[in-house]
Amino acid sequence: MIRILSISILLLLTTTACDRAPKMPVQDVIVTLPVIGHIVSPLLGVDRVSVLLDGGETPHSYQPTPSDVQILSTAQLMVLAHPDVDGWARDFSTAGVSFVFNEDGHEEEEDEHPDAHFWSDPYRVLNAIPSLSNTLCEQFPSECPAIRRRATAFSGRIDSVSQQIELQLQTSRKRCVVSAQPFMDHFLERFQIEHLGPITHEPGLSPLPRSFAHLADAVSHSACSSLLVQQAYSKGPYQTWADDMQLTMRQIDAVGTDASSYESYLVALAQTVLESSQ
Repeated sequence: MIRILSISILLLLTTTACDRAPKMPVQDVIVTLPVIGHIVSPLLGVDRVSVLLDGGETPHSYQPTPSDVQILSTAQLMVLAHPDVDGWARDFSTAGVSFVFNEDGHEEEEDEHPDAHFWSDPYRVLNAIPSLSNTLCEQFPSECPAIRRRATAFSGRIDSVSQQIELQLQTSRKRCVVSAQPFMDHFLERFQIEHLGPITHEPGLSPLPRSFAHLADAVSHSACSSLLVQQAYSKGPYQTWADDMQLTMRQIDAVGTDASSYESYLVALAQTVLESSQ
């Protein structure tokens, strides 16, 4: 209800502001998360994709400003991650909206808390590229041949870096890590890295004491040596618990803010796992 009310107020404010302000230039494609930009840009071109949350903000608790709403409304196409991650942004679109990972992605989830952060799994991204290419071709038909050529090349690069990561992480499978939030679990599962957690299934909310207590016994009887925490969230309670459990806390760039490409984003995740297993 609060989200719906906020959206209504923002739309009203934005409409009023637009009546007074000069028109903003039309954007080709707008994404919310940098990592989604790293997936779309190789197909369309870096200068064609604008990122809304480019400062490391988390989409789960983000409250768009009137200027954000105005920017979102200028997109010819809005490409989002998943309805459960940044689905709120579609309420501000006046054009097409496409999700890289849609509701069908949950069909394979057997856990009562399905994890929508599919972008950390390179093979999920590979499977999503054909559909994303089709969407871009529909929006920019004259560029379709180039989009498909770029998609093929991008898929090859993802496959290559994934194979390299597979080899690098083979020695890390004897150790395990603890995840604070469910932002990297798909990566850990894809590369068969033993892990415990997450501490909380609700990104953006402070973890409850019972969440830490639930994992404490399992962690104390495991070979886990590191706690992976997303950069955007409060570190205080996690740091205290990590110290109590004798874990090294490592901050993860979960949404690709510091990465220059999707491939470098994957390499950074792998490097963190390698460091965690030393």
